[in-house]
Amino acid sequence: MNITTRALILLISLVTLSGTITAHLPYLSAQSSPTQIHIPLVMNPGSTGSSSGEWSQHAHNAQHTSYTAQVMPPPWRLRWIWNGVDANGRVRKVTSTGSLPRNVQPVTGGGRVYIAAGTDGVFALSESSGQQLWQRSGIGTINSTVAYDHDTQSVFVVSANGTLYKLRASDGVVLGQFATGQSSTLSLPPALLPDRVLFAMGNSVYAINKQKMQQIWVYNAGATVAVPPAYSPSRGLVIVATEPDLYVHAIRNSDGGRQWRVRPVHASRSFADPTRYRYGWPVIADGTGYVLVKVQLDWHTLWREWPQTNSAMRQMLSQNPGDQALFVLDLDDGTVPFIANVGHGGYGDNDYMPMGPQPVVKRLPNGKEVVYTIIRARHAHDARWDSHFGEMVLDNTTVSGLSGGDVRFIAFDWPPGEANPYLLTDEQPNVSMAGDILFGGHWEAGFALRILDRSDARGSFTNKITSQRLPTVATSHDNPGTCSFSTSHYCASGLYNTRPYDFGFYIYYNQGTVYDR
Repeated sequence: MNITTRALILLISLVTLSGTITAHLPYLSAQSSPTQIHIPLVMNPGSTGSSSGEWSQHAHNAQHTSYTAQVMPPPWRLRWIWNGVDANGRVRKVTSTGSLPRNVQPVTGGGRVYIAAGTDGVFALSESSGQQLWQRSGIGTINSTVAYDHDTQSVFVVSANGTLYKLRASDGVVLGQFATGQSSTLSLPPALLPDRVLFAMGNSVYAINKQKMQQIWVYNAGATVAVPPAYSPSRGLVIVATEPDLYVHAIRNSDGGRQWRVRPVHASRSFADPTRYRYGWPVIADGTGYVLVKVQLDWHTLWREWPQTNSAMRQMLSQNPGDQALFVLDLDDGTVPFIANVGHGGYGDNDYMPMGPQPVVKRLPNGKEVVYTIIRARHAHDARWDSHFGEMVLDNTTVSGLSGGDVRFIAFDWPPGEANPYLLTDEQPNVSMAGDILFGGHWEAGFALRILDRSDARGSFTNKITSQRLPTVATSHDNPGTCSFSTSHYCASGLYNTRPYDFGFYIYYNQGTVYDR
């Protein structure tokens, strides 16, 4: 199931008290006219120093939490679509290749949206209208999410040719560059800190002064760095993972020296299985002092029968350590404090299972951190029908009766009319979060739900955390009998692409399996 044509869809903008846009989410307010939502300015712990809390780099921040506290409450409405449709909902491509690279996320800053576009370079769009403002080509193939820096009013871009480029955000002019002499086709977005840019290329991790574009330090990992660096402000550590040796490295941000190096995956696993880090990224739970690292496992792990209680899950993973897909490491020494009850899944088929979703780390009002991701338990038909939205705790004090690595199930009423709701394990959606709203990016439809009651008594398979179903975004609506085409791209009576969905938005109209083109 290859997604070869991707539309950028902007359905909302958040506005602060000062009137400056501070975040962009997959959805926007469904008022009849644009509405300012007045919210407090939010700065994440370990912020890059930006004056706003917007999604300015890959996975939102240098910790890669994929979480923002800023929320646009529903109802939502469509604002614009870029590289997607014509006026009648038919396919219209803007990029010359017709596709965007794997793992690329749109980021925002300075009133613009920036998109890494492979051989087409980088595009900048107006956040309010979607109008293309500039395109920067001639800097190699851009396979990695770019990063907007408020301090320098620049966009930092990692090219597959091994060069870090600094572009002027207003017009895309190249202001500076740093060449590594290495190259990589992997998705390796930069991480922005207050004074420097961190990025990986080849066997190395670099810290570059973002003003002068000069090297501060370089770390030689001794093997290919397969993931973008993540940063822990509390420990001053940079975390990466390497292949084919499958090590996780902690690098001191002060001098680029190694703090620790561990191989969390079981000895029975190897790069050839495949067991790989690529197309994932380390996620820092800085308040708890952990880094979470997801691995890609082979297709056969799909068929493991998963129990529905935490004790049984932990016993199964203890007896089958090669099936452990998410590792929690102590930032201080790299040790594994507990087993994470999370199984492998992703957009797989025909003996292939890719990386799958990366965890989201959310800090609760009481200061505790929890993880949101896709978990497995008790299939509906066979093992491909056993995934669910879930929450994982990181200690024994956040939820009464649970300890680190234990998971809780979130109710999600899909498919329509299904007695035992599920998500497909060979179609696990990617996950991100805004406030209490959880997003699942599936290849045919984007899901959204608001978490309602996550009290301690809830979370078991039979008494799940409750949620409110929010609008779906389907790739194409292919049942004209329920809704005729509308410029609102909204259907209140039920969407249908290759399968039925409930109310929500569609990108294309009557265009079939666009994602397979």
